Amino acid sequence: MRLSVASLVVCTLFACSTDTDISDRPLFPDGFIVFQAVVLDGLTGDAVDPVDLRVQIGHHLLPAEFANGIYDVYGIPDNTGVFVLADSPSYAPFVAKVTIDGNGNLATGDLDYRFFNVLMYPVGTSPSDVTISVFTADGQPVDGATVVATLSQQPIFVPVDTPLFPGVGILPGSLVAQTAGGGKATFAGADLVLGAEYSIDVFGALDANGVFLVPSQNNTIRIGAQVPEIVVFLDRPVLAPVAISANNEDGAIHGNLVVRFPYAVDVCSQTIEHTWSGSGGDTDFDGNIAGPASITPVTLTKSAADTTITLEESYGAGLQAFDPNDNLFVTFNGVRLKPRGAGDTSCRTLNSVELRDTNRFVSTQIHVNQP
Repeated sequence: MRLSVASLVVCTLFACSTDTDISDRPLFPDGFIVFQAVVLDGLTGDAVDPVDLRVQIGHHLLPAEFANGIYDVYGIPDNTGVFVLADSPSYAPFVAKVTIDGNGNLATGDLDYRFFNVLMYPVGTSPSDVTISVFTADGQPVDGATVVATLSQQPIFVPVDTPLFPGVGILPGSLVAQTAGGGKATFAGADLVLGAEYSIDVFGALDANGVFLVPSQNNTIRIGAQVPEIVVFLDRPVLAPVAISANNEDGAIHGNLVVRFPYAVDVCSQTIEHTWSGSGGDTDFDGNIAGPASITPVTLTKSAADTTITLEESYGAGLQAFDPNDNLFVTFNGVRLKPRGAGDTSCRTLNSVELRDTNRFVSTQIHVNQP
């Protein structure tokens, strides 16, 4: 059955109701939503038939009922996130995540309709196969890696206007291939959509030390619009060091800075020094706010497992030798770290090292004396 876009608009405006009996269907406190959809060929605008359309809520699949060119799925609770799944012979599978929400004023047993269009794309429209060549950063081909091509942007060849919902996101099933014969993986043109853009990811590639490699740049290819072969270079991932704790979090007086990591870290830079400041000035009014020289050599020590670093000034009496009644702070400078085994691109200055979550960072300033 073929249904034009124009007739679909008219049908939607005038409800095109069905005789479906809902008396035995579960009701929800705020009524329930009816998911309605038409399924169109994304290249021609013709209705796709037959289609197996389902809505997935958690682990439950709700099948669609078909009448008058429209697919209905009943029994969706208000304001629920669902997956819409559609399959049809010779078409790429459709998978989209949407939130089905009602108008908020439903009484028990009422129906609220939410309309969507589903655009499916025929496979086999690509003029040629696509080859992905995978190399390490130094030009060595990588065999045995898994290459995944995921459609990231679909072509829109048919008009999609209100009241048809302007698309719910097209995510056909990913294509998977293995590299072999010099780091090459090939996707058959029969499985690709002409005009579509695919993102390319590579998984499972290891360097000589067993470290997983990742693409060093984003890789996309538009089918039919560029040379059907792209080269993907892999490198070690950037692994920013993350700290579990630092002893300066408590605001108390300390003579050194201790930072603890969940894994071993290496020091990228040994140019370590500290500066001091009397933010409160001569708070005890004894005429003395003297401290060490503004730049003083600092000792960095690491724990046996290299998961803890300690920074302290290198001469005997320690930072407590500051005037004990002034409000003084010491800031350590020049410390750059990276996770053990990471490349130099992973080096981070200590005052930017993440502390447990994305909103807090290790400060290299410690409170030395407090009046």
